[in-house]
Parts: sequence; C-alpha cells; structure tokens
Amino acid sequence: MKFFIQLLITGIIFWVSSKIFPDYVAISDTRTLVIAVIAYTVLSAFLTFIIVDTLLALILDGQFVNANILGCCLSIITSYVALTATSTHIAGFEVVGFVPKLCIAFCTALFISSSNRDNS
Repeated sequence: MKFFIQLLITGIIFWVSSKIFPDYVAISDTRTLVIAVIAYTVLSAFLTFIIVDTLLALILDGQFVNANILGCCLSIITSYVALTATSTHIAGFEVVGFVPKLCIAFCTALFISSSNRDNS
C-alpha cells in the first residue's frame, strides 16, 4: 500500500510541476508520466535503501540526535539523483536545471517521508 501511495504522490508532484513550471518540466503524455513515476519511485526506493538506511544504520547506529537531519538531507540527495536519472533516461520526461530538480526532489522527499511516517 505504501508503494501505491508513493506512486500517487510522486505522480501528483510531477504533474503539478509540469503545469506550474512548463519551461523547466516537460511531460509529453500520460503514458510517459506513468513510466517516469514508476521508474523514479523504484529507483528512489532502491537508492534510499542503499544510501540512507544502510548509512544511518552503519555509521550512526541511531545514537545521534541529528540522525533525522542527516536522514532528511540524504533523502533529498537520493531524490535528486533518482530524478536526474529518470529525466535523463525516460524519453518524453525532462526536468531542466539544478533548481527545478532540487525543488521537485525536496517536495518528493518531504511528502513521501511524511507519508511513510504516517503509515508506519
């Protein structure tokens, strides 16, 4: 169920971004949006597992007060990397520029992590 919620949230964020910032976010059609959302969500989940969860478990071992801050920063970074990879490899889906990618990565990391916290 979490995966489908993440797909829905990511799809809404991508669609709204393309409507608000049409010069920076381009989605050719609905099929491309669905493919991009699935690719981004799977890649983001994989990167989050490898980078965030493993790094926090190995290095911090849950003892630092700043583990939440570091985890949030790492989630934004993994979201940015996943968005860049998705934008590069999915034809018809394009996000141009560092700042738009960072804004979308921040929104997806924020909303997906909050939905994970609510459903856990």
